Amino acid sequence: MTIEQRARVERAYEEYMPLYNRFLEETDPEVRQQLIDQMDVVGREYGFNGGVGI
Repeated sequence: MTIEQRARVERAYEEYMPLYNRFLEETDPEVRQQLIDQMDVVGREYGFNGGVGI
């Protein structure tokens, strides 16, 4: 893995994980869906299928 690839993975992780952690703690279905949508955007931006299905 190149330095650039590793940096890209780290950026994706830094953007995705806070959303995922909030998703795990959230009880409001509407807010959970918003978080899922945001995680999907991050996943598409970085080229992985990072969404969480409900």
